[in-house]
Amino acid sequence: MDNQPAVETQFQLAVAAAARQADLAADHVERLLARYATWTAKGAVHAGCRVTLLTTTPQCRPGAIVRIDHVFEAVAAGHELYVMGPKPVYDEYVNGHLQGAAQPADGADPFTPLEYDGRVVDSPGSDANYAPTYYRFPRPGRYEIQWRPGAWRSNILTITVRAALDAADAV
Repeated sequence: MDNQPAVETQFQLAVAAAARQADLAADHVERLLARYATWTAKGAVHAGCRVTLLTTTPQCRPGAIVRIDHVFEAVAAGHELYVMGPKPVYDEYVNGHLQGAAQPADGADPFTPLEYDGRVVDSPGSDANYAPTYYRFPRPGRYEIQWRPGAWRSNILTITVRAALDAADAV
């Protein structure tokens, strides 16, 4: 019995930490959607929807970690957005080469999760609850990243890696 309060305290700490992490994730999604609203280089609309990649690190030094965020937007009515996540990202390419997993070849809609128990929102709207991807580029150069789920093609996000950055360019 003496250990019971410590177990409850550990559990309460774990719940509080999870709640803080959820708040941080929700805050990140809100900030990402605010950035997306003003992002000019969005993906092309196909079948009333588009996919877009964003980053805060378009330039970096070799070895720096670059975070890529993903947004699915249904610009036309008649679509459902599964706005809770994070959901996996399939079919992301760097310089034309698949990175990570390919979309399962079952012909399913790439934006409808096979298993999902969360909030669904009718379009129009945007969903930024996709897992971010991270890259570390070892050599200077230009790296082009594109998300290609199903028939959709995102904008091409260009990351410039330089051995030396000006102070104004450093991120």
